[in-house]
Amino acid sequence: INDDSLLGVLIWFPDPWPKKRHQKRRLIQKEFLLEIIRVLQSRGTLHMASDWEPYAEYMEDQSKQIAQFSKVESNRHPLNIKRPLTKFEQKGLRKGHKVTDLIYQISDDI
Repeated sequence: INDDSLLGVLIWFPDPWPKKRHQKRRLIQKEFLLEIIRVLQSRGTLHMASDWEPYAEYMEDQSKQIAQFSKVESNRHPLNIKRPLTKFEQKGLRKGHKVTDLIYQISDDI
């Protein structure tokens, strides 16, 4: 994917790889987020969602390490995208899981 070519990246309900020994396989890692920064246009948006609270916290921690990201309130989505209800979200909700949306926009300040 070319540099500065995408307006947004949507990553909804990636596999959380909950076992400690498998966490190195998680999609959301600092190195992957740096690649997202590379392909996003100025003021581009990253929208992630998870129904597994430990992974949502992990995704947020990884995102905080990227200085170019500014967190956006989920009800103020820059792309006016409303996330559809996925089968993974439905499954998590049936289990009583809390769904977390994390939305970041590339800051112009950097």
